[in-house]
Amino acid sequence: MQLEDGLILPLNRRYKPLGNRNNGFLGYEYYLHLALPPAQVNLEAIPYAHQTFYHDGCHPTSNKTNFEQYLNNLRAVFGGIIIMTEARM
Repeated sequence: MQLEDGLILPLNRRYKPLGNRNNGFLGYEYYLHLALPPAQVNLEAIPYAHQTFYHDGCHPTSNKTNFEQYLNNLRAVFGGIIIMTEARM
């Protein structure tokens, strides 16, 4: 989601900031520290990045393969910002 100042706030399903599992309403103003300059975001890296980082049939918490694909999608869009090693998965 592009903010008024041009920065991009990475959102996941239900328009929640990445990593947020809250089901209720939340204000983006509390997550501005997660916003990135457009130069660090490649929305063309995956065809559906403007919508979500995974589809209904491949929820990242379903299995390791789906989780790895989710991480690969995040890496493709955000480059070196998203770092997670095998040991941490």
